[in-house]
Amino acid sequence: MEIAGTKTGGTKTGGTKTGGTKTGGAKTGGARTNGTRVEKTIYMKYGSRVTSGMAECMYDRVLEDPELAPFFDGVDIDRLREHAADFLSVLTGGPDIYRGRDLRAARASFSISKDHFERVMGHIAASATELAIEPDDITTIATAIRGYEPDVVSG
Repeated sequence: MEIAGTKTGGTKTGGTKTGGTKTGGAKTGGARTNGTRVEKTIYMKYGSRVTSGMAECMYDRVLEDPELAPFFDGVDIDRLREHAADFLSVLTGGPDIYRGRDLRAARASFSISKDHFERVMGHIAASATELAIEPDDITTIATAIRGYEPDVVSG
């Protein structure tokens, strides 16, 4: 498996520019169509389970977490779930339909610590496990998301 186009340490490779940040599609396996090899992305493998399903499940968990829930007071959570699903679509190799703000700009007014980031990553992994995403694919998704840590963590 590979992650294409993730942003880490200021280095950008491949991918699609989305909401002011670089993203790319995670790939797994491949198939032949009309003699041409087509890489199967995580998005193709799981469909909406890895996008809207994971966003729904992850935010359900985050809103129950006493350390994280206060960040979402007064927030339109349905809109946020939609943005997260769109972001996961791009991240896993699906269509680039993310129209949310740049991650750094969207989180600039929050004091998000490394501990907060790690708690969210734990909820992401638990959500993916609950949705029967394979462990290797969970690792691939987590690696891609971790590339955005510098854009999210500020405190």
